[in-house]
Amino acid sequence: QVVNTKLQLYLIYDFLSLSECDALIKISRSLLSPSTLTRPTDDRDFRTSQTAHLNFLDDPIVSVIDNKMYHCLGIDKSYAETTQIQRYEIGQQFKQHTDFFAPNSEEFQHFGQHGGNRTWTFMVYLNTVQQGGETHFSALNLSIAPQQGLAIIWNNRYPNGNVNHDTRHAGLPVQVGEKLIITKWFRENKITSD
Repeated sequence: QVVNTKLQLYLIYDFLSLSECDALIKISRSLLSPSTLTRPTDDRDFRTSQTAHLNFLDDPIVSVIDNKMYHCLGIDKSYAETTQIQRYEIGQQFKQHTDFFAPNSEEFQHFGQHGGNRTWTFMVYLNTVQQGGETHFSALNLSIAPQQGLAIIWNNRYPNGNVNHDTRHAGLPVQVGEKLIITKWFRENKITSD
């Protein structure tokens, strides 16, 4: 656990193996398309990555990794969103944002109506970036360098259930090489019946 008074944040080194990371990278290559936003912005450089959605895949490696995440958090898969992979090339980034849907907003009405708000974020670096690409938590002034297999897990809410704005974070621009991550979000309520 990253000890602090602002948010629940955990790091797990070597959560995924080299072979698991490489398999996911290979799977993602043909599925990538420009990443989207849940909150509109006029800033065209706000999020410039590509995303691969793994929900249509019936691949055993994806199932194994999903189950590792469910087991780690102790949360049933029925509360989980579809796993995604993001790829960042040189100069690409995701500026400061939170993962929860803004309460009482159009964003929440659109994305939170089924399943409620996001609770936990589970992110794993699939490769080690030569330079740049850190995940920066502004409230902690903490930058975490991309290291293959490293999982970053945080709770987007306070213990009382209110959203935690101190979870604001950014994917800093990649300076050398590329960055690939796997991301899964969990919800307050069940999304699926399984």
